[in-house]
Amino acid sequence: MSTDKNLDIMDEVTGSIIIPQNVTKIGEGAFSNLDGLRTIVIPGTVKEIGTNAFRNNKTLEKVIIQDGVETIGDNAFRSCSNLKSVSMTDSVNNLKPFAFAECTNLQEINLSNGITKLSDSVFDLCPGLKEIILPEKLERIESASLACGNLTYLKIPETVTYIDPRFCFGRNNISEIDTTNNKNYIFKEGFLTTKSGDTICYISPQKLKEGNTFNIPEGVKNYVYSISNYTNIKKIILPSTLEILGENTWSCIPSSIEQVEVADGNKTFIVDNENKILYTKANKLILCYSKAENIKIKEGIVSVQDEALAPATRAKEIIFPDSLETLGYRALSRMATGVNIVLGKGLNSVGGNVIDHNDIYKIGEVTISEENQRYAIRDNILYSKDFKTLEKVLYGITGEFTVASNVEKMSNRAFLGENRMTDIILPPNLKVIGDTCFHRCSLLKKIEIPNTVEAIGSECFADCTNLAEIKINKKENSITGAPWGCPYGLRAIKWQ
Repeated sequence: MSTDKNLDIMDEVTGSIIIPQNVTKIGEGAFSNLDGLRTIVIPGTVKEIGTNAFRNNKTLEKVIIQDGVETIGDNAFRSCSNLKSVSMTDSVNNLKPFAFAECTNLQEINLSNGITKLSDSVFDLCPGLKEIILPEKLERIESASLACGNLTYLKIPETVTYIDPRFCFGRNNISEIDTTNNKNYIFKEGFLTTKSGDTICYISPQKLKEGNTFNIPEGVKNYVYSISNYTNIKKIILPSTLEILGENTWSCIPSSIEQVEVADGNKTFIVDNENKILYTKANKLILCYSKAENIKIKEGIVSVQDEALAPATRAKEIIFPDSLETLGYRALSRMATGVNIVLGKGLNSVGGNVIDHNDIYKIGEVTISEENQRYAIRDNILYSKDFKTLEKVLYGITGEFTVASNVEKMSNRAFLGENRMTDIILPPNLKVIGDTCFHRCSLLKKIEIPNTVEAIGSECFADCTNLAEIKINKKENSITGAPWGCPYGLRAIKWQ
């Protein structure tokens, strides 16, 4: 059930849909972006609600999921901004990532007691959700799963064995967390930690507003909890036990940081007080909190951590050393607006999401040493040295964009976050379009794929919320994987 004919079964007077009793799955994007839908009842004959099934339905208010439904797919009800109420039975046992993310008016949901895992970002950015009862058999609470924004109380079931330290990304105002029946976690003096105290999962806002110094407690080994909104914090003190700070996360440390202190005995971190840099003994740049305009990162640094330059709030130019080999996840995110970046000859790995979608329009001029053997940069676009692979666009595109004629491959996340790009013209010799290549290109309405293309990444068009037409100048199914993450599902695919 995933073609344009699905839309014919909506009653335009009542704004409701009756799913036929012979349907066992609601297909990918089957009812996404449907105007006028207000109520949907999913009968128990349907075992699975597919990926993007009802995504971006702005008028949908109420969802009733009847006994028998087992799976609610990725992004199934994402961005249903008027959705207020969801009812489900205990037959639901699989609630996939982003299922109800960005449902900004969601106020009431009863979670199935058959759910054992709250998947990534399942209730991310749902500020209307002020209370939630966690399932009795819940075992795992994943990253951003409860990053709702306005939760004030939480009771952790005794069955929970894992809570991701980024489960709410610091967005909630929880003042009380009941861990009475849980043997794995403890809430004490504003901190939710593992029983051993080696990982912090939550810190109450009241605790973070106290003074201008944040002291990570002794005993903590892994700290990735976000305190980025607390600009009252000017100094951070790292304990001797700390091994990980902000790795594979985002918005962990506030940009207001001016001083870092590392306790004696710490075997991981080194502070360069003169240049105001925190790095590891493995020469990974963790934080540059210098307030200078021109910053030259010390020779010897081989990699840059997520948002390491965010505290360099006055920087106009940052020069990386020739020793730098890797720019990883969001390494150039949350930087000062308009800052120019100079890359050296040793760089040989750049993550496709090196710049977050929120920051793509902020970056200044990016250049790279002509001696670099792996990459070249032209007009703020990162290419392979031979210019046949477009690795990453390093600026914000507005309007139409034409890919250079010599490009044969566009890498993963090459156009990630280009949410002001309205049209794109692909080159005649293009062969490969990478995974999540157009992720979050939300103004794209149509795209034409040349007949030379042989492969498209499985999530190439993820979060392209207005991409209603993907025209492919080839025989049907000659490229596998359709619809490649497009929220409209197979309704968008138009073969030759």
